[in-house]
Amino acid sequence: MEPLRTKPTSLPKRREDVTYHIIDDEALIYDPDRGATHRLNSTARFIWEQCDGISDCEAIAQELTSVWNATRQQACDDVIGAVGSMVENGLLKVNRDR
Repeated sequence: MEPLRTKPTSLPKRREDVTYHIIDDEALIYDPDRGATHRLNSTARFIWEQCDGISDCEAIAQELTSVWNATRQQACDDVIGAVGSMVENGLLKVNRDR
């Protein structure tokens, strides 16, 4: 089975059973299922916080451009890359595409 590919229309959602702590502008997320801790920089933290299962990656990228000085394409690439990595690490689920 081919792994799910993150797209601009993907709807990522945070797992509710992970522990989330903010340290300065970064975040530590503990995954009890895997016994792993993940450190997110400020950009990844922002992206993770936007993953509500309602906003698609494109909408999250638009929010990112309003906070960081990034082009729409760069923001979209960053969101898709970060979401893909967080899905691979088990921190997010992608429910479906719009």
